[in-house]
Amino acid sequence: MSATPTVLSICPNVQTDLFEAFNRYQSQLEPLPYLSFLRSPVNTSNITSLVYRGRGKTVDVDVRYFQRFAESEVLENQPNPVCSGGETDPDLTATYTIDTTANVQELRTFSITDLERYCAENPFYVADLIMRMVDNVERKTATKSATEGVALMGKWASDVTVDANDNYVVATKLSGGAFDSNFLGDIQLALTKTNYVGGAVNFADSLLYRAYMSAQVGCCDQYGVDVSQALNAYGISTMWDRRVEAAMAASSQGANTSLITQPGALALLYHTRSGWTDGMPVDWKIGSDYAFRTIFGRTGLPMDLTIKDNCGVVTLAVTATTKVVGLPSDMYKSGDTFEGVTGVNSVKVTNP
Repeated sequence: MSATPTVLSICPNVQTDLFEAFNRYQSQLEPLPYLSFLRSPVNTSNITSLVYRGRGKTVDVDVRYFQRFAESEVLENQPNPVCSGGETDPDLTATYTIDTTANVQELRTFSITDLERYCAENPFYVADLIMRMVDNVERKTATKSATEGVALMGKWASDVTVDANDNYVVATKLSGGAFDSNFLGDIQLALTKTNYVGGAVNFADSLLYRAYMSAQVGCCDQYGVDVSQALNAYGISTMWDRRVEAAMAASSQGANTSLITQPGALALLYHTRSGWTDGMPVDWKIGSDYAFRTIFGRTGLPMDLTIKDNCGVVTLAVTATTKVVGLPSDMYKSGDTFEGVTGVNSVKVTNP
C-alpha cells in the first residue's frame, strides 16, 4: 500500500475507491458520545433557543434566579404574629452569551483541472470532501466542548466526602484484586446526597468504564450481591469518551477521573451566520461562483458551509461556532448543604 503525494491521484486502468472497499468510512466515523449527549433532546436546554434566534441573530440572555433560603436562617421561639424585621431577598442573574468569532474551521481547496482525470464523478468528489470536512469539524468541536464542560465542574453536597480536588473517590477492586461492587451504591448515594434527580450520565474514564462493563455481566460477588441487577437498579447511563477522559486528566481533577452530569446541567450554544437570508422579502440568490448555507453534522450540530469558485480554484470552508455553558455556581447560599452544586461532578478511581 502506498500514498500518492499529488492533490488528486490520476485514475489508473483499474481502481476501486478505498472507502468503498472498506465499507465506506465506517472505520473513520468515530463515536462522539459526549457531543451527542449535549445535542440530545434529553439534555437540550431552553438557553440554546433563547440565545440563538435564527437568521444569523444572537442575543445575550440574562437569567434571573433566587438562592435557596438557608435552613440556618429559620428562627425559633419567636413572637407570633410579628410585624417587622427579616432579611431582604435579592435576585441574582447569570448572563449567557456566545462569542460569534470563537469558532473552529476546516478549510480546503482544489482546482477544477485536478478533477479532469479523477475517477469519481465530480459531484461525488465534492460531496465526499464536504462530508469529511464536516466530520473533522464535528470531532474538533467535541474536543473543544469536552474542555469547556470540564471547566464547569461543580461541588458535591457538603456531606459527601471528597478529596482536595473535589473528586468523589471510589475503589472498583478489593485489596486482593477482586471486583468490588460497592462502588455502584457508593456513587449512587453520593449523587442522591447531591440532589441528582431524573438520572445521571457518567462519562467514565477507562478504569470506571471497565468496572461498569464488568458489572453488566456480573452475577454474585462474595457478599451475595447480583451486581448486574444492582447496576440496572441505579439507572446511571455510563459511556466512555476519549475526549472527556483526556480533558479530565489534563484538568485539576487529575488522572483516572470521570465526569458525571445531570441532564440539563450543561448546554451547547451555537451560532450560524449563513441563515441571514432566511425570511427575506425577495428571493435572495447567491451568485453562481459563491454559496453560503447551513449544514448539519452527525450529531445534528449546525455549521456554516462556504463554497467559492475563484476562476477555477474552488475554496470550501466548514465552520462551527459553539460554546458549552452550565448552571450558576451560586444557586445556593454560603453554608447550604448544596453550596457550589451545579449538576456537574467528578469521580476518581483509586484502587488498593
